[in-house]
Amino acid sequence: MKKRLIAIIISVCMILSFSTNILAAELAPNALSYTLENSTLYAWDPSTMLNYNCYAFAIGRTERVRQPGEFSGRSYNHLGSITDLAEVIDADLNGDLGYACVRIQVNCPDSIGIWENVIAIRKDETLDYVMQDNTRWNDYHVAKLTSVGWLHKPGETAVLKFNQEPSNNVNWTNEFYYFGRYYPSTITYESEIRFILYKTAHGSASIAKWTGQHYHSGSSHFYLYEIGCSDCYESFGSTTWVELPCTGPTCNLPWSVNPDPVTE
Repeated sequence: MKKRLIAIIISVCMILSFSTNILAAELAPNALSYTLENSTLYAWDPSTMLNYNCYAFAIGRTERVRQPGEFSGRSYNHLGSITDLAEVIDADLNGDLGYACVRIQVNCPDSIGIWENVIAIRKDETLDYVMQDNTRWNDYHVAKLTSVGWLHKPGETAVLKFNQEPSNNVNWTNEFYYFGRYYPSTITYESEIRFILYKTAHGSASIAKWTGQHYHSGSSHFYLYEIGCSDCYESFGSTTWVELPCTGPTCNLPWSVNPDPVTE
């Protein structure tokens, strides 16, 4: 019964990511035979960390357990794709969390850079978690980039630090530290990773995306572009015509839409 209770506490971010920073060196002597494989212990404070999960930790809302969609009126679909989850979190950030500028990308950033926050998300795709009624569930997990590296918090347990930056080549797991002991994983998060970079204010206005409208006139070709944020590329609702020299027809279309030059 004790093992089952522990599994319920730590396995599901959906059901159940800092405060007093206790060094790993102070805690490791209390651990038993299992040692963490992909992370190291970063911080453990049972007076607060039992109250919040990975999502709450990553977005800095640690008053209690938080779920994707909670700040936008949406919800996490455990059968959905990682893209679906990214869109729900995007809606939260643009919603009650109050961040205007949000970029979702597949490449791991080297640093926080111009952004206020950078998080990484991933989910299980093989129904690893078994609920109390024996139904199976795809859990999700969230990590955040900090000045000391990538930190994450499996469920209502300790804060861990990934041994290396997130990569699709290395699966995440829910291995964890809990009251003086390390526990092996029961869930593997094998989806692709999405990185979400966000900040309060948009960047400067710039040409963001081709609308698909264009025409040729004389020795020039004209393309209609949306004006948007230089950082997240969100459209500001205005457009501008861009004139480029062209000896056509035949005329080249923008690379922003076509991965290879095409003509018409």
